[in-house]
Amino acid sequence: NGKYFNDKLIGANRHQDFAYIGNAMSNSLHWRDAKKLRDAGIRIIRSHYPQDPAFMDACDELGLFVIVSTAGWQFWNKDTLFAERCYKDIRDMVRRDRNHTSVIMWEPILNETHYPEYFAKLAYQCVHEEYPYQGCFVSCDIYAKGYENYDILYSHPDENNYSKTSKSLFTREWGDNVDDWSSHNSNSRVARNWGEVPQLAQAIHYSNPDYSFTCFQTIYQASPQLVGGCFWHSFDHQRGYHPDPFYGGIMDAFRQPKYSYELFKSQRNPLISHQPFETGYSIFIANEMTPFSPQDITVFSNCDEVRLIIFGKDTIAQKSIRTNPGMPSPAFVFKNIYNFMQVKTLHRAGKWKNANIIAEGIVNGMVVVSTEKMPAKRPDKILLTIDNENQIFHADGSDIMVVIASIVDKEGNVKRLNNEQIRFIVEGEGALIGNEKIFANPREVQWGTAPALIRATTKAGKIIIKATLAFGGINSPISSEIEIQSIPATHSLLFKELATKEIVSGKEYQHLNIETYKLQQKVNKLTDELNKLKLKQVEKNQEIFEKRKQN
Repeated sequence: NGKYFNDKLIGANRHQDFAYIGNAMSNSLHWRDAKKLRDAGIRIIRSHYPQDPAFMDACDELGLFVIVSTAGWQFWNKDTLFAERCYKDIRDMVRRDRNHTSVIMWEPILNETHYPEYFAKLAYQCVHEEYPYQGCFVSCDIYAKGYENYDILYSHPDENNYSKTSKSLFTREWGDNVDDWSSHNSNSRVARNWGEVPQLAQAIHYSNPDYSFTCFQTIYQASPQLVGGCFWHSFDHQRGYHPDPFYGGIMDAFRQPKYSYELFKSQRNPLISHQPFETGYSIFIANEMTPFSPQDITVFSNCDEVRLIIFGKDTIAQKSIRTNPGMPSPAFVFKNIYNFMQVKTLHRAGKWKNANIIAEGIVNGMVVVSTEKMPAKRPDKILLTIDNENQIFHADGSDIMVVIASIVDKEGNVKRLNNEQIRFIVEGEGALIGNEKIFANPREVQWGTAPALIRATTKAGKIIIKATLAFGGINSPISSEIEIQSIPATHSLLFKELATKEIVSGKEYQHLNIETYKLQQKVNKLTDELNKLKLKQVEKNQEIFEKRKQN
């Protein structure tokens, strides 16, 4: 808006993939993704393909910049028809999204692909022909053929690249840290249910001031020529080419936050206010006070100072250790503070209310935000919450919302260490997505919670969601239910609901003769072998691109 942006554009890559339903996300889920990322201080989004129009609309509304990328990854075909179809994709991409205010740059090249120089030039030309106006910026990797033609170049913080060009630089992917492209072990890839120690490792990895590769600290320490970067990746999702899910997200596939989500929140500017997303000061205690919790207490906050009140008496304050230049808010780490034996002593003495940790965020000597953690006691009940960002639920047959069942004690503290299974029952004008075949119902409790997806019917009305233990007894946590109301769809419905028929695994061959079955088995074997060859090539390509990054 005509003013110098004195900050880094910190962003995230996004695959529009959701638990159970994959790419079949409702418009409301796209909006919620944008809202959750904006809440976390994310300013810019990138992915490997044009995002759903509903997500683009949400970015316009919520002030998220978008890098619009053409679809393509690690594949080039020398046939001229392939390039021609790529040019058509590029032109269609620009024509569709050029009127979105959220678009800040275009990425017409094929991601991590060995394409020829003539393709790079024509891809650049396609974008500028479709959008021949001020503010049309086109990006590609700084080491790719034809990069000299492009407006913005992808690069990690690198002194050699600063001297190589005077153009603006941007890091398209940072944060992932695999050992190799087959094993996929990484301290950035952490499933939420692995608990607080792995989650802490992931969060610190993304921020690490002592880390020599690209992270929050190195991006903020970089020259202003590097305008920012998108970390990989915002949400856990299915990999596609690899059998393991990607666990490097700051939220899981159901959009349940990990500790790293709170780290990102703590980097946002607290002075931004009056927005349709969460703003202001934040504070989070990354310790659940279990028997296995770390003795060090880590707090994520964008305040100048954090004060801890431990077990009702000990008070410890720590000021933010910021560097200039450097990330806005490094983690506050209080050494050797927590000890489960003190919790045990207070409980045995009947002073369980003092077995807590209070964190206060201080700015200019005043407490501006505070939070409390208490160890969870005996599981008492199931708590149901709706994760819909206060959106209205529309009876259009496709609207979807997430309901979270938590195992809590009498005070509402989540019992993180729990192995129960929760069964969901939906009554009225809603339907549960998934069943026992995909382990959706009953759903295992992981890190204290069990999520469910509820889909609206085409009739507005009351929806009752019930949650109970799948294998409960008279001493089990109390069941719970919650009621919501859907409203009539605001647009015409262009589909007709048809009865569905479930296919039992293995039964699909019951009408085939034995020869047909054997032929199918051979086809399956050949397909598996082909997929293995493709995976080896992908691993080889990843190694090549990783070496280029390091060089």
